[in-house]
Amino acid sequence: MIKISIITPVYNMEAFLDRSISSVLGQTMKEIELICIDDSSKDSSAEKVLEYVQRDKRVRLLKNETRRSALQARKQGVLAAQGKYIMFLDADDYLEENACSILYEKMESEKVDILHFPSCIENEGVTLQRQQNMKNFVKPYLGELIGEEVFARCFDSLWYRFTIWNKIYRAEVCKKAMEAIEDDYLLKANDLILYTAISLQAPSYKGIVGEPLYHYCFGGGSTGSSNLTLEQFEVYCYEAKAAKLFQQIVQKNDTENQYKDVIDKVKRNLLRDCLSNWKSNLSEDKAPAGFDLLVRFWGMTDTVAGLVKIYSTDRVALISRIYGAECLTVKRRDIKTLGIYYHRMGKGGVQRVISLLLPLYLQMGYKVVLFTDEYEPETEYEIPEAVKRIILPSALTISYADYNVRAEEFTKAMAEYQIDVMLYQASECRMLAYDMLLVKGMGIPFCVSIHGLFAAEFLSSNALICEKIKTFKLVDRLIVLSETERTFWEIFGIPATYIPNPIQTIEEGEKREEYILWLGRWESVTKQHMDAVNIMNKVVKVHPDARMKIVGNEVTHDAKKNMLKRIATLKLENNIEVCDYTTNVEEYYRKASIFLVTSATESFSMTVVESKGYGIPLVTYKMPYLETLKDKKGYISVPQNNLEEAAKAIIQLIEDEELRKQLGREARKSYETLRDYPLSESWKKLLEEVGNGNERCVSDTLERANLELLMSTLLEHYQKGTDRIKGQLSGAKKTVATKDVAKLQYIEPKESDGKMRRMYVKVHNLYVHYRKHGAKEAWRVIRNKLHR
Repeated sequence: MIKISIITPVYNMEAFLDRSISSVLGQTMKEIELICIDDSSKDSSAEKVLEYVQRDKRVRLLKNETRRSALQARKQGVLAAQGKYIMFLDADDYLEENACSILYEKMESEKVDILHFPSCIENEGVTLQRQQNMKNFVKPYLGELIGEEVFARCFDSLWYRFTIWNKIYRAEVCKKAMEAIEDDYLLKANDLILYTAISLQAPSYKGIVGEPLYHYCFGGGSTGSSNLTLEQFEVYCYEAKAAKLFQQIVQKNDTENQYKDVIDKVKRNLLRDCLSNWKSNLSEDKAPAGFDLLVRFWGMTDTVAGLVKIYSTDRVALISRIYGAECLTVKRRDIKTLGIYYHRMGKGGVQRVISLLLPLYLQMGYKVVLFTDEYEPETEYEIPEAVKRIILPSALTISYADYNVRAEEFTKAMAEYQIDVMLYQASECRMLAYDMLLVKGMGIPFCVSIHGLFAAEFLSSNALICEKIKTFKLVDRLIVLSETERTFWEIFGIPATYIPNPIQTIEEGEKREEYILWLGRWESVTKQHMDAVNIMNKVVKVHPDARMKIVGNEVTHDAKKNMLKRIATLKLENNIEVCDYTTNVEEYYRKASIFLVTSATESFSMTVVESKGYGIPLVTYKMPYLETLKDKKGYISVPQNNLEEAAKAIIQLIEDEELRKQLGREARKSYETLRDYPLSESWKKLLEEVGNGNERCVSDTLERANLELLMSTLLEHYQKGTDRIKGQLSGAKKTVATKDVAKLQYIEPKESDGKMRRMYVKVHNLYVHYRKHGAKEAWRVIRNKLHR
């Protein structure tokens, strides 16, 4: 009578078979059988097993002509087994010589269906941490489990884990479990699938203590590699099939749907394991092909959602590993339906631009689907009824851990409405890279519209420009708002096309010149709204009755409060009126005599265009790269942040009515030229090129004038950025001199002021360290260190 059948799948294990088989044949208990299933090995494994078959009738050899995977090999072995109990032995592991005797006696006395016993993890090439992790993974739960607990405590509570080789089973249970396992090719996680089927059929489980009976050789054979080939990594990708098989097996037994969370948890864990191997164990040169494998097995949505959790804010590292992945190649298509994405449709220049683009696209004959994160109808620009609106889980608020929710909604909507191209308007979005992978993974071209200026990052010492350069190498086209901007991106080999913003038709009408107008976001770094107040202070000294209206919405925290405080300090309450945001700005333009722009940077500036449309003379800081100012008509420009020159220009226009009218007429003509730009033709050409898979050729030679303008703009913004930081550091030094660490304050704390925060921490730590020598000495040391 055969007491124990030992099942060993074999695939290219010639080097380990002597040790493994000898450990079975040398067992103190002789009533055993060893069933080796050769899964179409390419080496001499089958011949090696056959030698043992000829020497010992307890060894049996089953052969597969084509490879069927270890899962199916084990299933074959179980169905062929004749023993009362079944054990599983991997071909590169081995048993203690008394293992079968001890386990048989235990099974007979305990009367359980699954007995979980101790094992030894032999380190044959893995890190000590991985060895310890495996030791923890294979520990038995020292107690008994009955009925549904056998499955639930393994996969839900995680009281013990699903390795099959450190357990012995009642044969009837194993054979019945095999009915739930379909004949499927599975190269990875077959322990998981096999034990799932067994645990759902087993009435009882028990874990025991004692000396290790099984030696798991970690790193020597088929496990443990930390430098994977693509073929080895493809094996890990089969975890995707394991996740589906697990779901199928569980759902057959889960009539009340109580294990839905368990199914999701197992899928997440398998995906995370697969993605971690792609990140850590696949070299940079193999990573793009590995990414293709991930998408082939897991699908783009699950792959991207999983990678978001691993990389979160480290998007550059992710993007760098997927350049050249074939799954990101878009399919040629006739462009019929446009997808447009932006966060919201109210309170902002980008939103205003989109509201003008939507009817243009409809007039051109395209269907349009608008994707946004927010819906606030009371503040939104008008959206044509023909535009389909989709509200996504917000990229602004959703956590990286929950990105899968956004990914599922996004891909579902793109498929449902048959989006042919995605026009992504949020170039600063933290989720842009991940959204792009989703879109391109569906074969849909992904175009990004840039509404800012490349050099603006230097104003706040923001490193985001480096991330953009990496990320935009994967987009199908950048749409930019100036030739200078186009030149910048093409230097890095990124295809870009200049298409100006649409311009609203503005009818000439009667004007009532009543005040100077400033209109825009109240924000200190780029719009520099406080400069308008300080310029007006100089104007009023010459013209006490001059009036200004500052219209906009608050972006910088407490911007309105601080602006009103500054106005009160300068006693300008009768000269300056601060007006909140509105979508209807025509009335403000109709009554303005002069329009003032104090921006450090702009990309197109709709307010400049609109002021020209209403025939208002403009005073602006110099921004020579702006397409809206290149004709040099209808305005006076002054050096950046030169309050004195700006005030002089306004005073000149107040005093010289003829000049004011002349510039107003020039402004209107300039507007008409901008308005008549062939916008529809430009968009039509771009969409046809993108749909045909034609990249815009990046110029081999770039115009010298554009390069000079580009570099001068970049250097000017860099200078302003460094001056700003110097001002903050100077303010910090003065604050330090108060001799009281509690009075140390941040200087205009913003997201970009990381250096100030670090300085604060440094000063505080120095004070704590040197305080033991007295407060006076502590502050002397701090001042010396700051002034070095």
